[in-house]
Amino acid sequence: MNVQKMNVRIVAVRILQQVVKGQSLTKVFDTHLATLPNQQHPFVKALCFGVLRHYFHLQASLKPQLKKPLKAKDGDIQLLLLCALYELKSMDTADYAAVSEAVNATKGLKKPWARGLVNAVLRHFLRHPDANPIGEEDAQAYFNHPQWMIDAIRHDWPQHWQQILNANNTQPPLLLRVNRLQTSVKDYLAVLAAHNIPATAHPGADFGVHISHPIDTTQLPGFAEGWFSVQDGAAQQAAQLLDLHPGQTVLDACAAPGGKTCLILETEPKIKHLLAVDQDPDRSQHITQNLVRLQLQNTAQVQIQAADFTTISEWWDGPFFDRILLDAPCTGSGVIRRHPDIKMLRIEDDVVALSQRQLKMLEVAWSVLNSGGRLLYATCSIFKVENEQLIAHFLQQHTDVHQHHSVRCLPGEQGNDGFYYACLDKE
Repeated sequence: MNVQKMNVRIVAVRILQQVVKGQSLTKVFDTHLATLPNQQHPFVKALCFGVLRHYFHLQASLKPQLKKPLKAKDGDIQLLLLCALYELKSMDTADYAAVSEAVNATKGLKKPWARGLVNAVLRHFLRHPDANPIGEEDAQAYFNHPQWMIDAIRHDWPQHWQQILNANNTQPPLLLRVNRLQTSVKDYLAVLAAHNIPATAHPGADFGVHISHPIDTTQLPGFAEGWFSVQDGAAQQAAQLLDLHPGQTVLDACAAPGGKTCLILETEPKIKHLLAVDQDPDRSQHITQNLVRLQLQNTAQVQIQAADFTTISEWWDGPFFDRILLDAPCTGSGVIRRHPDIKMLRIEDDVVALSQRQLKMLEVAWSVLNSGGRLLYATCSIFKVENEQLIAHFLQQHTDVHQHHSVRCLPGEQGNDGFYYACLDKE
């Protein structure tokens, strides 16, 4: 028995249990991966991401394999079976090893009674892998999304809904943003080539680099020196749309973990002052860590404030800002391929609730923007109620605003995530 591999599968089950109960995959990873050697992290991540991407399909594949549904208290065995099915369908593990390790894991889960069940289900699946084909009549399983989300995407994007759903189920590319204050795309590509790491310039971002194969980014050359950050090509457009200039005062609202904060400073290091606000104190600490790694902490006068952005007295007593980036909290429906747990965590009511909060934050941000200034509203959502419809409502309520333009990217376009930007200039 390979105890090491068995423990890996148990850790994956424990992670998925917490996600199914409503916790963020990112936060759960932070807790559980610390119990494993670094070399085992990629396997656990691949297994968890894979199961969550294909959760509805895997559930539909498992159902006919069981004579009766498992009890709620045996959700860990259900998830163990989903992990094993994904491993058999999509990973490089030998069939016999995947079955054997799943069977062994029942002991570590303290469910030895499930040993025979797990063995029988998986061996039956191997003998009859195509016994229960899944068609479009079972939309959740076929498209691997909850029904409400399928309906919402189809409503907003009737010509592109299947393209979006398919893109959401793919593994995203690894995209970097080269720190232009440290190196150039050309020079960094040369460094990567010297280390035999295949990479290309990303066509959708001036300072973007696409790494061809998955890799631990902390092991890439120049990580410790701050030569790059991990950031999608769509997100990298923010600085250009802000139209930054020396001497400006800039507000980065909802700033953690600091990707766009650092992008602003890399783009225009001679801004006068940058205030980064985020509600989460723990995540706000990551802003400082990123500033230090990228050697940006002394680039401009930077202030980081942990506060509720909608309670303006907590973080602002003047002056007004020349540029504001409001990267508003949203459903994340444009970044599902990077965060497949969104399909499990979001519910239909979240869309309206978030759009109401977004509008409130937009009003607050507008109130502290200088006349002649620009506010860039951004989300990583593709739902129009969070984007086009919200901006249209805002424009109806204000006479001192001019919408310079908006930018929309659907998941997978130019290799980017789904994103929305609206440039709002104040008269």
